[in-house]
Amino acid sequence: MKKVITIISCCIIIFSIGGCMNREKYMSDWFTSEQEEADKMMEQIIEACRKQDTQKLKELFSENSRKNIKNIDVKINELFQYLKGDIQTFEGDCASSSDSDHGKKIIELDGMYNISTSSEKYHMNFYMYSQNDSDSKAVGLYKIEIATEEIDFYNACVKNLSLEEINQLDALIEKVYLESKKLRKNGFKGVIDEKDSIR
Repeated sequence: MKKVITIISCCIIIFSIGGCMNREKYMSDWFTSEQEEADKMMEQIIEACRKQDTQKLKELFSENSRKNIKNIDVKINELFQYLKGDIQTFEGDCASSSDSDHGKKIIELDGMYNISTSSEKYHMNFYMYSQNDSDSKAVGLYKIEIATEEIDFYNACVKNLSLEEINQLDALIEKVYLESKKLRKNGFKGVIDEKDSIR
């Protein structure tokens, strides 16, 4: 299974009349909120795929995207056909970026999820604007990517390793992946200084 480790560099200072908000708590809440929003979007995508509901999936795209993506109905149906088997589980993470221009805030979320069906494993990425004060018609999905190639690529990369070496590599990848998830949930507690120094 493809493991995704995302490092987000940011430095946030919040002042209020009563003093400074607890920085670690703020960052933990921030990441949790974004992850929940990405999970909610992924749940809606999965539900549309399970029911093969073209209209439901299309409505998740922004108004701009629905107008600008050529043959969007055809592409959505192709996505449904690409997914083989019944969807059983999905899990993943998200990355985010934000920008502010003259008080107008723009927040972009990138969801990265692994999907298991009764016959195949997939990796899906989606890209969306959760907030766009400059253009409300841009809020929503603007791209979905799905592939199985990462599995074949991984197998090709490790084909010269022994079974023991492959198992050791998998164990290390899993350990790093789980540690990265734990750090994100804790608001990068214990590595705040290091994270802020990355530019």
